Amino acid sequence: MTHLFIPANVGGEFTVTLAPASQTANELFAQPSSFTLAPAFPNPFNGQTVRRLTVDKPGGINVSVFDIQGRLVKTLELGEIKAGDHQIAWDGTNGQGRIAETGLYIIQGQLGTQSLSQKVLLLK
Repeated sequence: MTHLFIPANVGGEFTVTLAPASQTANELFAQPSSFTLAPAFPNPFNGQTVRRLTVDKPGGINVSVFDIQGRLVKTLELGEIKAGDHQIAWDGTNGQGRIAETGLYIIQGQLGTQSLSQKVLLLK
């Protein structure tokens, strides 16, 4: 069984780490995070929004955009990335290259077992 701890930093960045149930909160928070996403900017946006991604270890990352009903709108191809800082940009288009409708969307990043998401508002 695993517990889900969601620590929140003052700067608006957050990390989600899955830990075995036998691990205490102090042990969990003492470990370095391997994946953080800064808030999207600008948000709301018209044209493009960007998120800063920091990865402590190299790995394959998946970034997906969903509409508010949970339907996949677009997958942002990042593939295998190196440790360090990166930027993720979404230009407001769907998987067919058409401009998405005005509305609320969820950008979700996943690296290994960690998954982070944020709501963004697309305005036309």
